[in-house]
Formats: sequence, C-alpha cells, structure tokens
Amino acid sequence: MKISISVLYENMTRWKPKLLGHSGRDTMAYSGLYFVTGRFADIPGKILFGEPDVFPRGLKEKAIISFGRLPEELAVHNTLLIFPGDSDRSAIYQEIELLFSRYEEWDESLHRALVAKKSIQHMLELSTAILENPIYVHDRNFALLGSVNMHEDQNGWEYDQRNQQYIMSLEIMNDYKLDEEYQATMSIDGPDIFSDTIFGYRILYRNLRTEGAWYGRLCVNELKRKFRKSDFALLSHLSNMLLMSLEMGHAHVSPNTRELENAFLKLIASGNLEKTPLAGALMQYGWDTEDEYFCAVLQTEYRDVRTNAIAYTCRKLYDMFPYSCIFSYHDKIVLVVNTSQGHLSIHEFTNQLAVFLREGLFRAGISSEGRDFSHLNDYYKQALEVYDLGSQKDPSFWQYCFDDYVLPYIFRQSIRELPARLLCRKELFLLRKYDEEHHTDFFRTLRIYLEQNMNISHTSDELIIHRSTLLYRLERIQALTGMNLSAPKLRFGLLYSYYLMEDQEM
Repeated sequence: MKISISVLYENMTRWKPKLLGHSGRDTMAYSGLYFVTGRFADIPGKILFGEPDVFPRGLKEKAIISFGRLPEELAVHNTLLIFPGDSDRSAIYQEIELLFSRYEEWDESLHRALVAKKSIQHMLELSTAILENPIYVHDRNFALLGSVNMHEDQNGWEYDQRNQQYIMSLEIMNDYKLDEEYQATMSIDGPDIFSDTIFGYRILYRNLRTEGAWYGRLCVNELKRKFRKSDFALLSHLSNMLLMSLEMGHAHVSPNTRELENAFLKLIASGNLEKTPLAGALMQYGWDTEDEYFCAVLQTEYRDVRTNAIAYTCRKLYDMFPYSCIFSYHDKIVLVVNTSQGHLSIHEFTNQLAVFLREGLFRAGISSEGRDFSHLNDYYKQALEVYDLGSQKDPSFWQYCFDDYVLPYIFRQSIRELPARLLCRKELFLLRKYDEEHHTDFFRTLRIYLEQNMNISHTSDELIIHRSTLLYRLERIQALTGMNLSAPKLRFGLLYSYYLMEDQEM
C-alpha cells in the first residue's frame, strides 16, 4: 500500500518534526524510503531520506525526510518532513520502515479478506488500529452492515427482530431528512466531514457509490481521537475495498419480489397487463388472483429522495406489513396490501400505520378494498384522489381512507363543469331565505327530518321541540315548497343538496 508523507508526520509527532512545502503534492504515492548518501538517484515512488547536504537544490516534486535546516527553495517545490538536527537517525528510519510495514500489512489483510469473501464486519475489525475511532457501515436501507470501536456516546441503532439486524432509528432518519447539510452529503463522492450539529460529534464519511448506484455509507465518529488529515486518504482506501466487497456480494431483491413489483408498476403506469404474466408473478410471490387487497400511497418529498429515505421507508413498512408488495413510483411509495394473506382489515392497517406516518413525517391515501389485481390501476388512482382531497379538507390528518371521503369525492367530480348552486334543489334556497326573513327554522328542520328517515319522534327529539310543533313546521314547508316528500328520489336529491351545500360552504 502506498501512503503519504502526512501519514508519517501524524504518526511521529513525539519526534516533533515539521511538515513543510505544498500540501497539494502530498499524495498517497509512496511505498517506502530511499536512503540518499553521497550520490543522488531519483527512485520513483520512494520518499528520499538523508542529511540536508545530499539533496540538490534544483529538486522538484519530491517528498523528502531530513534533519535540521534545508535550503528554503526546496520547500517551494517539494514536500519536506524535517526532524530536529539532534534526532536519532537510525531510530527514526526504523520507525518509518515499521509504519510502511504496518500499512502494507493492513492493505494485504483487506485484500485477503476480500478474496476469502469475509464480512464487512471482519474488514472493519482489521481497520480498528488504523482509524482508532468508532467505524460503521450501513447499506442503502440504513441497516448496519458492521461496526467496531463502539462508544457509549455514539448514536444508537434499533434492533430489527424480524431481520435480526440493527437499523437506523426513525428519529435519526427524520433528523437527517430535515437537515440540509445531511441532504447535501448525499451528492458528495469523496471523503468529507459531517458537522457535530445533530450528534454532538463530527463524522468522517464516504458514500459507497459506483456507476450511479448508492450502496450505503462508511462512517467514522470523532469520539476517541481527533481526526487527522491522513484519515481522509485512509478512509478512501478502506471504502474502495468495502465497495468491491459490496459489489461482489451485494444482496439483491428477491427475483419473485422484483417480478411482482414490475407487474404492478406496469399496471399503474398503463392500466393494462395480460392476465397470464400477472397470474404467474402473483403465484411466485405466494399470492392468488382472487385475494382481496387495497392500495396505499405515501407522498414523499425532495428531502426523502436526497437522503435515500425512500428505500429506508420501504424496508420499515415491509417489516410492519410483510404481506405487502412495496415499491417506489415517481415521487411516491406504493403499498399493495394483501388482506387475504395478512388477515388485516383496512381499519387495523390504519391503526398500525398512524404512528409511523406521524413519526416519519408522511401522509397517506388509502383506497377501498377490492379483488382482481388487474384493476390495481383503479385502486391506485383512488388512493391518489383521496390523498389530494383529504389534504385539502383535513390538512391536520395523517391518512385518508377513500371510504371516508366518497361523498366529498362525488361532490368534487359533480362540480367540475357546473357550479354547485346549479346542482342543488332550489326549494332549499327558498327555505333558507324564508328563515332569514321570518326568523323561522324550516331549513334545518327539513334536513334533520330527512336524516331521521322521516321519523316524527326521532326528529322532534333531535330538534328538542314538541311533536305538534314539528308537524306544524312540516305543513308550512310543504305549503311553501309544494314538495311531496313521499318520493324517494326527491328525498335523495334534497339530502344530496344539503351535503353539497355544506361541503362547498354555501
């Protein structure tokens, strides 16, 4: 493994050396020392080691280790590590050679682990003495793949009993989603520092990404010692090895799951899919074409995309509702919940989902229950419609079930081309105007009478009036409007008008 002169400098501070020259030339480019004596020779990939008088003044682009004072012009074009003039040359030379051996052994152990297909955890354990701080790796679903040097002040992880692994807590995930600095870190390719604003300590991290695919993140917490400049390069080296390991043994989604997702995505996108491939995908997933199901849609935001929270959310939802097919579509998370397989009603589903939505800062639209998965597109649209409608009418709610918004949906559809006043019975406007002019209560009386199925006793109790008073009001209403309330369609039209007027606040 090649290292930089900064790695040597930061490991030899007890000798009180000075690092001089342009840091831009201090790269991980050196595999050992070349001891310069009387005659100078240029050996590529080696750090030059010797007394001040053996280095020609015209040297450029070199890394030099020496003692005492060197000509100033050497520092202009080279990187210099200068030890005090009275330092023990032999002891320093041997210590540097040991440092080269140490990092070379680390690199070789990582390569052996890679060839032997050892775990991420094993590779982190090999790196504890190098980075000397808590190290951990999480995958794209924010599940912990490995951790070492754990510290009591380190942010916690929740144990997922079902998958028997630790995952990031929802509280921390929400902090990330709302933090602009963290969102920005998702687009950074090299090693970088995440500030201490959330956890109280800094995190040196690198995204594990290749060809546009984000596998997760390697992190080092600044808890046992302060970060060094060389940690950036060492983290990059470790992350490259981990990335190769992840690419070799990455756990892909089950083919059965992927096939059903693709079938559902085609249904949602186009509304059409031949029944044979759909039935095959359902059968491979263990579902039947006649199973009952419903569709739920969670609307995500840009912050969810930037922090890769969508994959994390899908995983959490699947843990909660295993008899579901869950996937992302555009800016939404779609759940197809099989109630036949899971023995779960919509009411039970919403009760379980409510806390998750509130804690995860999501809202959801939920369709009615149905059969025949070839009609999934209709139930998906139903979930979208109720999400949009519910968000307008009840913005403080976290979820909206279509069954609770059927009438408001019908009202919204009915007034797309005609204003609401043209869809309401004119007799109701007449009664309301009469009430305003004569201080009567005929408008409300008729509504309650209809809602009580024209039951005189129930209506008078609801209005808290005497039976004879109610009968008088009904006679006056009939005289004013000329309506025959024995006609079912008329009663339906009147109630529809009442509810539409209420919905539109007319």
